[in-house]
Amino acid sequence: LGVADVKEALVWVQAHPGVNLPDRLATSVTEQLVSELTQGILRSSAIPSAKTEGILDTKVAIVVDHTSMEASATAMILSQMLRPRMSNYPEEIPAVLPDDEELPGKVNKVIFILSSGIFGRVRFMQALFAAATKASKYLLIISDDSFRFPTAETFAESKAVADAVTDDAEGLFEVAKELFSTIAIVFQPELYSSTAQVLETKANEIQDRLVETYSKLKTISYQSCNASI
Repeated sequence: LGVADVKEALVWVQAHPGVNLPDRLATSVTEQLVSELTQGILRSSAIPSAKTEGILDTKVAIVVDHTSMEASATAMILSQMLRPRMSNYPEEIPAVLPDDEELPGKVNKVIFILSSGIFGRVRFMQALFAAATKASKYLLIISDDSFRFPTAETFAESKAVADAVTDDAEGLFEVAKELFSTIAIVFQPELYSSTAQVLETKANEIQDRLVETYSKLKTISYQSCNASI
């Protein structure tokens, strides 16, 4: 592959119409994009942001940082892969929690998608707080190679965010630390090494943890503070 090949490819790309995606992924957004691509005609130069879709009537929510398109895509892929696997447990088919929705009262299991910068995101920390006050079972999914386990410096930088969620920021940080008392599963569809077989194996592992006895899932608990939201 030489310079001439690269130039030719760039010219070819510029000759085709482009489409602008909204800064938040949602099922309706990806469905419209796939529909237009499979028909071979892009009818829209820009796909509009999705209206609030609402979380499905489920006991299992997937919490993700919606400001990260890669993490959002990972959450949606995981949700779609788990759907047929959890068909015998219709109330536990995981659904992605929309960016503008609170964690529903019915939810008792939470899948946290871990990506870079999540502890500095108000919506993520609000969902973490809600899950902990409900004493939810939880599962960790690492979706980003750049994700690092939180340190004292991480929490110091996130102090303003925690203060926006609760009047006990230190208590919330303790909850965040406690998350990592369990082993996370790496699920990264964007990696070149993540073949269909690898992703299927990971999805099977996640399903196994969700449907087996609660001994496979830890509880995150937080009883000591009151939300300020």
